[in-house]
Amino acid sequence: GGVLSSILPRSIWGATPPTSNRPQHTPNRITFHHTVQPEGISGPSAVRQIQNWHKQAYGMADIGYHYVIDRDGTVYNGTPVDRIGAHQKGQNEGNIGVAFIGSFGAGSAPSTQQIQSAVGLGLQVANQFGFSLGSDSLLGGFLNGTGGQIIGTILDFLFGGGGSGGS
Repeated sequence: GGVLSSILPRSIWGATPPTSNRPQHTPNRITFHHTVQPEGISGPSAVRQIQNWHKQAYGMADIGYHYVIDRDGTVYNGTPVDRIGAHQKGQNEGNIGVAFIGSFGAGSAPSTQQIQSAVGLGLQVANQFGFSLGSDSLLGGFLNGTGGQIIGTILDFLFGGGGSGGS
């Protein structure tokens, strides 16, 4: 059950095959990004657009993110989670890349559905690979300076406000 059982596979969004296999790794943290795609861009075509951009503009083997979360909370599979992605330069090993479809500057943020999917996805991936979620394992990547606020929102969902663990 949970979010992982409802993640849409690469075949659904029309992924092209990777040009090479990326090395394996053992995830121990998650970094969140935004895709900087404007309003009205969503669904499988948005994910294909990201993959094409990563492969063509950057010469990457595949989409750089492990998961992409659409505006309605739908989660798409990107690079296999047990393979090193390409989303945080110099810090990809052990790091799961999750991108929110959208562009978040001052005063804008992921939808509630996106945050809820991020929380569910985070819990399941952390459980799968045996690490715990907290401010040291949930990181803000490319988020136009709103990373702290977005990670704070995710921590609030997880820990009920403040984001600090326990007594």
